[in-house]
Amino acid sequence: EVILVLGVMNGFQGDLRAKIIDTHAHVTIEAENPREHLADYAKLAEQVRAVEGVVGATPILQTEVMLSAPTNMSAAALVGVDPATIEETSRLPRQLNSGCMELLRDPNAICSHWAIDVARLGDD
Repeated sequence: EVILVLGVMNGFQGDLRAKIIDTHAHVTIEAENPREHLADYAKLAEQVRAVEGVVGATPILQTEVMLSAPTNMSAAALVGVDPATIEETSRLPRQLNSGCMELLRDPNAICSHWAIDVARLGDD
């Protein structure tokens, strides 16, 4: 029984590690001052792509936000990605339901996988 449990735990650990590695960059370049953004990120991304062994580079914006509802308030991490280059560094587009990635390119697009009826949100 112990061997079975260890096998399951090792499989779970490997799957979790793969999911974390596949959705987060191996290297992150940030501005020296954490309150500033990188001035010429597109040029910097091109320089990074030119480094031997680098398979991709994409800019992201990351910040913390507060989400509130009439009965609840929660902190959340907000990450903005460049839909044109995100596939170079992340499996996010492949992990989203088919068609939902289009929302990042076109805010008027409709993702058929939404669990919430967005049209009803304004009715409450």
